[in-house]
Order: sequence, then structure tokens, then C-alpha cells
Amino acid sequence: MTRRLIFKSCLVAAALVALVWQAALSRVAVGYWIEHLGATHVPREVAPLIGPRIPRAALRRIGEAAVPRCIDGLSSADWRRRAGAADALRLYGAAATPAIPALIEAIRGPFDPRNQGVIRNLAMTTLLQNESGHPIARQLLTAELSEALPAETEPLVVTDLFSNEARWNDRARRIWAAYALAQLDPGNAEAMDVLATDLMYEDTPFRAIRREKRGPEAEHTTAFAKFGGRGYYYNREMDVQGAALEALMTLSFKAAWRTPVNPSTRLRLLTGLVERATDPMFSQSMREMDQRSNALAAIAKMGTSARAVAPMLAPLLRMPERPEFMDRVRATLKEICPQWDGTSCPPE
Repeated sequence: MTRRLIFKSCLVAAALVALVWQAALSRVAVGYWIEHLGATHVPREVAPLIGPRIPRAALRRIGEAAVPRCIDGLSSADWRRRAGAADALRLYGAAATPAIPALIEAIRGPFDPRNQGVIRNLAMTTLLQNESGHPIARQLLTAELSEALPAETEPLVVTDLFSNEARWNDRARRIWAAYALAQLDPGNAEAMDVLATDLMYEDTPFRAIRREKRGPEAEHTTAFAKFGGRGYYYNREMDVQGAALEALMTLSFKAAWRTPVNPSTRLRLLTGLVERATDPMFSQSMREMDQRSNALAAIAKMGTSARAVAPMLAPLLRMPERPEFMDRVRATLKEICPQWDGTSCPPE
């Protein structure tokens, strides 16, 4: 009797395990698995013990039925679900093509800026791998770039300088659409034109209110308290120019990087990069020195077509307290002017 009871209990337990496993591999469980997969996209020392292998195996077993739930996950408020969904979609090949619009939105943002870079990279990698979806992606991205931006007639007022969603505006979102199109179609004229334009963007309403409220001596002020009200006037140039510079620097390190063919676009792009590298408004904080270095990296990737700006970069060598930065300046000068002799660039 006891043996029969034990045997029966084992059968029941096996059936329950089978039911649990079946439930784990059902489309209902997709959200659970993509969240756990997304949570693995953190530094190794804080990564969860489960690792990415088990969630990927489960999502692969669920199959194409998971695609709609992954599409929903790309717009989740939880960054882990967005990251996991972008990662999981590459498991399904051409069957994930309906996710192309959602992947584009994930690339453009805006979401929590602390994790947006991770999500953007995952979504971009997935988009590039889905070659069957490239035609629709090009069409959607080109349409995004051709849309007129809302007129900026008023200065931006934010209540939190560090996380206010209003900072992540339509212009910055358009930059990341241009970034995606330039990866799908290296050197794309429309994409490079947007990046060159926004690299030199000026926040006219902010400049006007700054001049009115603070006077001409406050030219370098990027935010200040709103008089008689709550919040801060915020200069959108920091986010727009910063996003354009980040996009260009990232693109310049891709194997498919192409310098703009159009001479006007190339000149504007180069002018904007030189301004970012030599901007007197920049302090020597780590963040702003990184921006200078990013601009120099992008200039270096333009090769000898950027030769004419060597004299404008040479004064940066007078920053002896930043030897690692001076090394970057010298390396850039050598890339754009192979004959650089340490002080000047001889004419060709």
C-alpha cells in the first residue's frame, strides 16, 4: 500500500512538473522570460545568477508566438523588459519583422537615460540582423527625418535638471532616427544632414530669455531658476548637441562608417565637431573632456578630408594637465595630416 501511494505521489509530482514546464514555455510566460533576459544586461559583478542562457532557451522553445509579447515589451516602463524584448527578437529571424516599428521607437527613446544606451544598442543590433526588415525600416526612418519638428517658440522649463522627461525632445529623438538610418545605409545623405545640423543646433528661445533675465555676461549659463515660479529654464543645446555628438562618435567606430559625400554637409559636420572639440564653454570636468575626446575621435575617422582643421585643433595641445587628452589630440592630428610635424601641417 505504501509503495503504491509513493508511486502515485511520484506520478502526480511528475505531472505537476510537466504542467509547470509547459506553462513556463507558453506565450503567457514570455513577459517573465524577457524580463529575466533583460536583467542580465548589466555589469558582470551585479548580473543575476540565472544568466541569459535559460531565458533564451525558453524563448527559443516558445518560438514565433512570442513576437507579439516582445513587441509589447519594447514599450514597457520596465527597462529590463525593453532590453529583454530587443534581445529576444533576434531569435526569430524574419518572423520578427512586424517588430521593426517598435524597434525603431526603442532606438529613438525617450526612456530612462541611465539605461537607454543599453536598450538602443540591443535594438539596433536586432534591427541590423533582421535583413528582411531593412526595406520597411529605411522607409520608416526616412519618413521620420522628413517630418517637420514642432516650432520652439518658448524656452524649456524643467522641474528636475537630471531626469525631467521634457529634456528628451523630438529633436533628440530625430537624431537617433538618423543614427539608425546611417547604420542601415552608411553615409545616407539625409541622416548625415540631420546630424550635421543638430551638432550646431542653437536654442534660440533659451538664448533670448537668458539675455533678457541674466544679461550678456551670462552667455555660458546653461540653466537658471525661473523668476517668480517653480522650475528652471534649461538650454536644450546640451541634450541636442550631446546626442548628435554621441551618435556621430558611435557611427565613426563602425566598420561601415562613411564620411558624407555632399561637400556642404561634410563642411558643416566638420565645423560642428571642431566647435565641440574646442568649445571655450567646456570646463575640464570628466564629462566635458569626454565630449571633446568624442569629437576628436569622429574628426580622426574623417581622415585627410579633415586636413584643413589641423591648425584649429593645435591649440588643444596646450593642456599639459591632461596628458591623456593631448595624446588624443596628437593622434587625431596624425590621422588628418600624416605629415604633422608636431607644430604644423605642411601644405600638400
